[in-house]
Amino acid sequence: MTAGALPKGYEKSDVSSPQTTSQTK
Repeated sequence: MTAGALPKGYEKSDVSSPQTTSQTK
């Protein structure tokens, strides 16, 4: 998944684990 495809809530460092960050944010 690329940063452009992820929601604005995701950070560049969060792209590696979107599932984990989605729960944190």
